[in-house]
Amino acid sequence: MTMKIRKIELSRLWPHPDHANRMSRAAFGKLMRHIKRTGYYEPLVVRPHPHKRGSFQILHGHHRCEALRRLGHETAQAVVWNVDDEQADILLATLNRLAGAIVYCMPNPRVEMRRIATAGLFAGLDRQSQLALLNRNVRCIARLAIEPPFRGIGLATRLVRETLGRVEVPLVEAMAVCGAVHPFFERAGMQPFTPRASVEHATLLEALSAVGIDARANGDSPLPIDPQALQQRIDTLPSVEAAFLERAIQGVLKSHGTRRTMPSGLERTRYLLTRLTQRPMYYLWRHPTLEVTWP
Repeated sequence: MTMKIRKIELSRLWPHPDHANRMSRAAFGKLMRHIKRTGYYEPLVVRPHPHKRGSFQILHGHHRCEALRRLGHETAQAVVWNVDDEQADILLATLNRLAGAIVYCMPNPRVEMRRIATAGLFAGLDRQSQLALLNRNVRCIARLAIEPPFRGIGLATRLVRETLGRVEVPLVEAMAVCGAVHPFFERAGMQPFTPRASVEHATLLEALSAVGIDARANGDSPLPIDPQALQQRIDTLPSVEAAFLERAIQGVLKSHGTRRTMPSGLERTRYLLTRLTQRPMYYLWRHPTLEVTWP
């Protein structure tokens, strides 16, 4: 199979009769608007037509082809694969299904590793100025999901690499607990930053230690404590020590959005332990031509 992209006249492109992919009218309209606005679209996958000499049969990209036709284009970018009918059926079953998805979102203003990665670029500002600067210049990869049949073939890396520049902001960040094990963000060109023990992490460990609960497995390592066992220890604390620990916990949770009002109990303890034991890797990508600008 060749992976070279070529331009093919739309008049020479024919849909495959077994094509079963469907798209809603709203989604098709969105596709047309995207192509009209940006000119970008994923190349079609075609094969030499088995019955029409000089023509091609579409295996993947039927809706893109129709959108280009309605927008007045005369050609489409396509990759030609020389496959037989059996291989074509396999490709129709795999290419025309969702293999993965990536979601970008606005940045969280409270990301400690951002200060280190950007050398304090967003530090020392009042909240309104900080939010305005972040929202103008930063986006965050909020979710990356690959369907099980398509894992292990580099799709996550490619999905990140090929979408980073299309967000059109100077900085893109991501955080991943599994970053050290599956470094696809790094392979996609993002710079990794190893997390440090946060202030809230140290505060909570010290508070637990002060009331006689050893929260360290080895040195500064987060503890592998059973949440239920820890909750039982907390429930048996004397009132003075319990009040001290509660103040420390409230201080830690005050920056955790709706979690700050969680009542004491097993669910909250489980959440706190999760925060102690899961410190994600931080990744930052800098656009090669865009600079950070003020609103």
